[in-house]
Amino acid sequence: MSMLNRHRSTLLAQVDAGKIVPLLKERVLSSAEQSAILAEPVRERRTGMLLDWIERKPAKAYHAFVEAVGELYPHIYLELTGSGDDGTVTFILEILLSFSLV
Repeated sequence: MSMLNRHRSTLLAQVDAGKIVPLLKERVLSSAEQSAILAEPVRERRTGMLLDWIERKPAKAYHAFVEAVGELYPHIYLELTGSGDDGTVTFILEILLSFSLV
């Protein structure tokens, strides 16, 4: 199960793709994808569309998404990166750090 699927219910409930899409810009989504997401009037459906597209893209799209989530929703960023109470950093965060994305 992918990280996005594992946290899908949290992402759908708490993230507004309308706020994330402008941070991703052309790095991850085409203009048509951006327009389709932003045209959806229901927040949960917008976010669902974004998650579906991110899952079909290369890993760099996921990393850009996590970075954008971190800017707006730091508590969800911690869930996605798996930063635990013991202070350990998961593989995902290590990748982000290695690419200077955080």
